[in-house]
Amino acid sequence: EANVATGYHAIEFLLWGQDLHGTGPGAGERPYTDYDLANCTSGNCDRRTQYLKSASDLLVSDLQDMVNEW
Repeated sequence: EANVATGYHAIEFLLWGQDLHGTGPGAGERPYTDYDLANCTSGNCDRRTQYLKSASDLLVSDLQDMVNEW
């Protein structure tokens, strides 16, 4: 196992949460309220939102760098 803090996997986890279904059908089930600042369900909604934005911005920047190098 690896600790993935940036990139696609981090963004996927932030959007869908942990997949507790194993090899069965389904995926993570993160509720939208984990990002709802007015009705936060599990705390740290502001930090989670900020991290998702930062991780997404970094991914876009890295991909743009790759395009420019290509």
